[in-house]
Formats: sequence, structure tokens, C-alpha cells
Amino acid sequence: MLGAEEDSTQVAVDWHLEAVVMGLELELELALAQDLAMEQEIYGDVHPEVATRIGQVGWVYQEMGDLKSSLEWRERALAMEQQIYGEVHPEVASSISIIGGVYQEMGDLKSALEWRERALAMEQEIYGEVHPEVATRIAQVGWVYEEMGDLKSALEWRERALAMEQEIYGEVHPKVASSISLIGWV
Repeated sequence: MLGAEEDSTQVAVDWHLEAVVMGLELELELALAQDLAMEQEIYGDVHPEVATRIGQVGWVYQEMGDLKSSLEWRERALAMEQQIYGEVHPEVASSISIIGGVYQEMGDLKSALEWRERALAMEQEIYGEVHPEVATRIAQVGWVYEEMGDLKSALEWRERALAMEQEIYGEVHPKVASSISLIGWV
């Protein structure tokens, strides 16, 4: 009999915790909506600060595990950044990569790869073939391949990122050490 009582107590605790979390999420959503409205009132509907805030709302949804909402907000931020900066800009490339990361977290690896490669191509156009941001995007493409189970491609992309980081930073640098470690995990 004691076991059933413990089980019902645990269920009650779980329900309470879920209600608290849901309440906090609702409060957070309300606060984010108010903050965004204030940003729009201050800066107007289309402004870099508003685009940043919209992207931050996407991040919050991602952290809460609501990836569909996160993706919607991230795409909204991207559209505004494209309107502000044009189609090719570091902020646009960063948002494209972030959207790729959301798809990756959703498990839609085909879409993740497309978005990550798109960000890489844009950053190569912006920065040239050898740049820290380009190396980061190359490593991210490798990460997608790793999650797809294509370890040969993952290793090739990770080694490409490592070679670029060694060219940029030299042989002894934290970024280089991190890339070597990531290659070890493939």
C-alpha cells in the first residue's frame, strides 16, 4: 500500500512542477512580447535591434524545447535582417547558420545541411576562403555529417576546419586543440 501512496505523491509533485514550468513559460512569453513591443515602439518595426530581439525570442523558444516556434521566430529575424542589410551580410549568414542549427536539433538533417552550407558559402563570399568564421561553418557542416552517420564526410570536413584553424592561429591555440578533440570523436 505504501508504494501506491508514494506513486501518487510523485505524480502530484510532477504535476505541480509541470504547472510551475508552464506558468513560468507563459510569464516569459508575456515578458518577451512586451519587450519586443517596446523595442518596436522605440526603433520602429524594421531595425537591427528589433531583429536581434526577434532572434532572441527564437533562442528562448529553442531553450524551452519548442523548436517549431523557435524556427518561426528565427526565420522572421532573418527576413528582417535581409531587409535591413541585404542578402549577403555577416548578420544574415549568422542567422542562416542558426536556422540550420534549429533544423539540426529538430533532427531534419537534410535541411540542416542545406542551411549550414548556405551560411558557409555566404561567409566565404564575405570573408574569403580563410577566416575564423569560415572555419567555424566548415566544422558545423562536419557536425551535420556526423549526425547523419556519414563519418567519412564528417572527418573530411572536420580536418578541413582544423587545417584552416592551424593556418589562422598556428599549431598551438585553444581553437586548434578543440578541433583536434572533435576529430577524435568522429
